[in-house]
Amino acid sequence: MRHPIPSRRLAPGPLQGETAPSAPSRPAQAPGPGPASPARSYGSLEALRTLGKPPRRPPTAGESTLRLANTLPRSPLANRCDEGASASPDGVEREGPAASKETPYFPDNERRVTDLNGQILLTPDTNPGMDRLWCRHLARAYQRAAEDDDNGKFDFSRFAMVGEPHYDNFVDRAWRDNYLPPFEENLGLAPAMQRTVIDGDRFGVFLGEAFKELASTGKNHATAILVTANFSETAVADERYTGHALSVSMRIKQDGESRDVYVARVYDPNRTLTHKRVRVTDLQLLERLTFHDFLDTDVDYGRPSVLTVVSPSLSLEHDPALTRTGDATLKGRLHLAMQANMPWEVRAVARQLRNPATRANLSDEERIALLAGKDTSGATALGAAMLWGYVDAMAMYGLTLRESDLKPEAQAELLAAKDAEGVPALQLAVQNGHEDTVSEYGKLVFCSGLDPEMQAGLLAARRSADGLPAMALALLPSQRANDIPSLGAIPLHLYGAMVLRSGLPVDMQAELLAGKSPEGVPALQLAVLLGHQAEVLAYGELVRGSGLPLATQAELLEAKRPNGIPTMEFVLLPPPGAEALSNLEDSLRAYGTMILQSGLPVETQIDLLTSRKRPELQGVPTFYLAMAGQKDGKLVACFASMVLRSELPEDAKVMLLAASVPKYGLPALWRAVDLGNGATACQFAREVLQSELAVSAKVELLAGKDATGTPALAVAMAKGARGTASFLVRQILCSDLPDAMKVELLAGKNAKGVTALEGAVKADRLGVVKACRNIIRRSELPPAMQAELLAGI
Repeated sequence: MRHPIPSRRLAPGPLQGETAPSAPSRPAQAPGPGPASPARSYGSLEALRTLGKPPRRPPTAGESTLRLANTLPRSPLANRCDEGASASPDGVEREGPAASKETPYFPDNERRVTDLNGQILLTPDTNPGMDRLWCRHLARAYQRAAEDDDNGKFDFSRFAMVGEPHYDNFVDRAWRDNYLPPFEENLGLAPAMQRTVIDGDRFGVFLGEAFKELASTGKNHATAILVTANFSETAVADERYTGHALSVSMRIKQDGESRDVYVARVYDPNRTLTHKRVRVTDLQLLERLTFHDFLDTDVDYGRPSVLTVVSPSLSLEHDPALTRTGDATLKGRLHLAMQANMPWEVRAVARQLRNPATRANLSDEERIALLAGKDTSGATALGAAMLWGYVDAMAMYGLTLRESDLKPEAQAELLAAKDAEGVPALQLAVQNGHEDTVSEYGKLVFCSGLDPEMQAGLLAARRSADGLPAMALALLPSQRANDIPSLGAIPLHLYGAMVLRSGLPVDMQAELLAGKSPEGVPALQLAVLLGHQAEVLAYGELVRGSGLPLATQAELLEAKRPNGIPTMEFVLLPPPGAEALSNLEDSLRAYGTMILQSGLPVETQIDLLTSRKRPELQGVPTFYLAMAGQKDGKLVACFASMVLRSELPEDAKVMLLAASVPKYGLPALWRAVDLGNGATACQFAREVLQSELAVSAKVELLAGKDATGTPALAVAMAKGARGTASFLVRQILCSDLPDAMKVELLAGKNAKGVTALEGAVKADRLGVVKACRNIIRRSELPPAMQAELLAGI
C-alpha cells in the first residue's frame, strides 16, 4: 500500500531527530551556535581539500575549469576500497578481501575523520540553528545523488570547497543548488516516497528484503533516507542529542563469475566524506547484521533501536514481522511512526498493546511511558506528529488512547503532549500558525470521551513555566520564544476557531477565549497594556464573529481582572509606573476602536467605555476620573478623539464626553478645571471644537455647567487659572462657532446671571481679567459683541 507524504515547508535549522552526535573526544554537535573554533571541531580539512576529482563530463565550450585554491594532490585512497587494517572500523585486519567486505567497513579511513555535519555555514541568521547545513541536508543530498546515478554511487568530490566550510565556497555550485538546497518541502521527499519503521537489530533483514525486491523488478539500485532516534533513559555523549538522519544506497552488480553481488552503503553525515560498505554474494549473510554494525564505533548513538526508512525506489511492502524484534521497540516505533505520518504503524503498535501477552508484561505506568513515546529530548510522539501537521497519525493516536482503557487523567496527560520545558504541543502549533494541526487537535479532544473540564484544560494548553495559556500566547507576541515566527493575527483566529467548534458549554468557551493568566488577568487586558494593537483589533473581530451571546461577548471585551478592574479603567487610569508600558495612547485607541466596532448595542458600548456599572465607582464614569486625575491630558484627548470620530449617535457621544456624576451633576470638564488640570481641560476643548458635532452639542460640552448652572469657564476665572482661562477664550474665539454662540460661551453666566469676568473681578483675579479682556479686544468679534462681553469690566 502506498502512503504519500503531506507537504510542509522546512527551514534549514536542525529539527527533532537530526542533531549531530560526535566522537567522545569532543561534545556532540547540537542545534545552536557553532563552536568557537570550527577548525578544531570538524577534524582535518585535508580530505576536503583533496577532493579535486574533476567532473565526469567534459566542460562545454567556453566553460571555466575552476581549480581549488591551494589544492593538494588527490589522495591515492580516494574512491577505492582499502581491504587491509585501515578499512576496518575496529582497526583489526581481516583475513582476505571476501571476509572484510562481508563485514561493514570504511573504504577510506583517511576521510573518516572529517565531520562537516552542522559546520557548513549559510548566511548568518538571527536564529543560530538556521545558519548551517545539518545531517538531514547531507543525508538527503547523498540519497538523491546516488538515486540519480546509474550505478547507485555517490561522488564525494561534489563536497569540494575552497577555503573554510561555507555554502558559498562549494566548487560545483550547480550540484550544490540541485542537491543541497537549504530550504525544501519535506526535505524534498516527494509524495510518492514510501515509508516504514524497522527495528535496528533487523536492519540486515531489511537489506535482504530490499535486494530481493530489486531483483524481482529488474532494477539494479535503490536508495533510502534513514532516520534514527534516541530513546535512552539518559542521553548519550551529550544530553541535547536526540536522533540522526543517514542514507543507504543498495546496488546489485555482477562479479567476474557472473554471480549477483549485493552492495550496500550506509552514509553517516558525521563521517561526511565516506560511507560504510558491505558486499556479499549470499543474502543470508546480511541477516546477521544490525544497524549498529554500519555506524562508526567512535560515535555513541545510543545503539538506535528503531529506524524510519523513506525511499523513492522501494515499495517497502515486505512482511513487517520480518523487521520487528518484539515489544522492546514499541516505544521507538510509535514515536517514529508519528514523526513520519505512518498511521498504519501506529495502528500496529496499538494492536500489539492489546495483545494479552504484551499487556501482562506492562504496568499502567509503563504503558503511559510507552504511549508518550518520548525521546531523550523529552519530545513526545504526539508532539512530533503535531509539529508537522500529520493529522492522520494524530487521529490514529487518539483512537489508540481511547482503546487503551487508561484512566482519564493519564489520557489527558498524554494528549497534552508537553515537551521537556512543559510547553503543550497545541500551544506551539497555535503560535506557529499550523491550521491543520490545531483543527485536528480540537477534533481529537472532542472525540476523546473526557469530561468537559478535562477537555477545556487540554484546549487551554497552559505552559508549565508561567501558566500562560495558548490564547494568551496568541495575543501576546512579546511573550513567545524568540524562535517563534511573527504571524500577526493568524494564531489568534486559528485558536479561536478551534474553541468555537469545540462543543464545550458557552461559559467554558468564554473562559478559553479570555485566556486568563494564573493570576486571573485576561489576555486581552495584557495585550492592551503591552501595546499589541493589531492583536487587540483582531481579538475584537474574533469575538464579533463568534456567535456567542451578546452578554458573553461584552464580558470578553470588558476583560476584567479578579478585583473587578476592567481594561478601559486600567488603560485610561494607568497606575503609578505605567509610563514604562508601551504607548498607552495607541493602546487606548486600539482598545476603544475595538469596542466601537464590536457591533454590540450602543448602551453596551457605553457601559464598556465608561465602566459605569462597576459597583465600586458608584456610577462615576471612568472618563470623569481621567479628566479629574490627569495633568497632561494626552489620554483624555485620545479618548475624546476616538469617541468623536466614531459612528455612535450624537447624544451618546455627548453623554460619554460630558461624563457627569449622576449624584452631583458635575460634568468632567467642570471637575478638571476645578482641580486645576488646565492642560487636560484645554486638550478636551480642542478636540470638541475641532469635531463635527452639532453646534448645540459643542456648546453643551464646553459650557460644562454644574448642578447650580455655573459653567467651567467661570470656575477657571474665579480660581485665577490664567493659562486655562486664556486658552479656552482663545480657542472659542478661533472656532467655527457662530458669533452668538461664542458670546454665550465667553459670557459664562451662572444661574444668577453673573458673567465669568464679573465673577473674576469680584474674586480679585485681575490678572485673569486683564488677559481675557485683551484677547477679546483683539478678536474678530463685532465691536458690539465685544462691548457686551466687557461691559462693566
